[in-house]
Amino acid sequence: MMIPRLSTLDEATRQVRLLNERLLKQDRWTLVPKDAYQEQPSADQQYIIGPSPSWIPMWTPIRYANNTDTRYGIAIGRSTTVGRVRVAGPPLVGPIRALWIGKPELVVQMDLNVSGNWEATVQNNIYRTWMNATQCWLRPPARLVYYRAWKTTDSPPTMVNVTIDGKRTYTGNSGLGLLVNSGWSGTQNLMNPETCRIEEIQLIDFDVTQVGAVSTTSPLSLNMAFVLE
Repeated sequence: MMIPRLSTLDEATRQVRLLNERLLKQDRWTLVPKDAYQEQPSADQQYIIGPSPSWIPMWTPIRYANNTDTRYGIAIGRSTTVGRVRVAGPPLVGPIRALWIGKPELVVQMDLNVSGNWEATVQNNIYRTWMNATQCWLRPPARLVYYRAWKTTDSPPTMVNVTIDGKRTYTGNSGLGLLVNSGWSGTQNLMNPETCRIEEIQLIDFDVTQVGAVSTTSPLSLNMAFVLE
């Protein structure tokens, strides 16, 4: 094994941390036997199909490889059809060549809240501009696989789209984001695989777009789930 030349204590600390991450990563993911799932997901690209309804527990992190890339998600529900597990994240694109399930500690949740009443047809980077604050990612690389948003009033409905370094991550509603009326609304399988990856020091925020007439809008709460690589 080649030992890199370390010029500073900070560099030495960084190299030790990277080595630890590589060693830990080997034990974080378990390869699922190929006879436990079908290569082709459901036609709506939301479900992995397996032999029983409980073969993947809820909120289990998921990683899979198809013919072109490796994607991440999280199990969020089951179909009434036996053996179908709903996966939040980017669309499930087959054929699934390899499938892994991860340990629970790979899931990182984060909350952002915008207090007070704000009025705008479109408001980009609302956390930074309205709350005068920033949220910086200080963990190893990960994928945003799911988020949900909440507000108290449904007039007007609001599109909410999480951004990573200024790039929107959800493709629903022509890229405007998740439609939120009153109460909680959550994403499904429309995360953008190109923009949902986050690295250390990148900023997290969200854009909002009002639907219909602009009026005073209630506070917004955002809950996000990331899966560490």
